[in-house]
Amino acid sequence: MVFIVTAIALLVGIIAHRFDIPPFLHPVSVPIAGLVAMCAMGILARLVPTRRRALVDMVPEWVPKPTVVVWLTGLLELAGGIGLLIEATRPWAAICLGLLLVTVFPANVVDARRAGDKDGTTGNRLLRRGSEQVAFVLLCVSVLVIDHR
Repeated sequence: MVFIVTAIALLVGIIAHRFDIPPFLHPVSVPIAGLVAMCAMGILARLVPTRRRALVDMVPEWVPKPTVVVWLTGLLELAGGIGLLIEATRPWAAICLGLLLVTVFPANVVDARRAGDKDGTTGNRLLRRGSEQVAFVLLCVSVLVIDHR
């Protein structure tokens, strides 16, 4: 669902940029729209008890205090989403969000394995989640590249 919402936000950003609709005048606004949507979905997931529980269950066993980690990553997503909207903090926010996405990937592996063990689709789930994660990281990189021009 996060990937779909992010893709829709990117599409809206592309259309708004194409038609010179403020605040989408600069091309960097397009990946920012996608990343802010991604962050918003992550933050909202932490506010819904069933989704929050699912996020806590995804945390690998070797990570201490999974509930605290889920809330901390949510705060980091919030800070990253806000940071992307502020020109002075945008590069750092993009870098930090990219690093955050890489560090939380083991949780996606845990979740894919658990769900895949039930129906034998672990490989497909890992490929899908890995591809989505790479796309999100590439959005962070695109913010750096486009904003630097």
